[in-house]
Amino acid sequence: MENSKPAGRVSFGVFEMDPRSGELRKHGFRIRLQRQPFDVLALLVERAGDVVTREELQQKLWPRDIAKAVLFLASDDAAAITGTTLEVFGGTHLTIQP
Repeated sequence: MENSKPAGRVSFGVFEMDPRSGELRKHGFRIRLQRQPFDVLALLVERAGDVVTREELQQKLWPRDIAKAVLFLASDDAAAITGTTLEVFGGTHLTIQP
């Protein structure tokens, strides 16, 4: 994510996150999240109460080519694609599991 991460720890419900360290806790216990899902959560927490569009998520969190591939794979046009690797963005791989 870009340099728009909120400073310090943020609490919501039973969760606490530290956007700077990439740490998420539930009832004090650390939850392991990969970087990208954590960045999505951080953006949503930062924009709490606002509508975050698909385009904004794409712009802030995914390179353009990867965003296009993810949108295609989420569409009905890709419903029959399973168990393959899609190479996009100069060598980045997305693996599709059945």
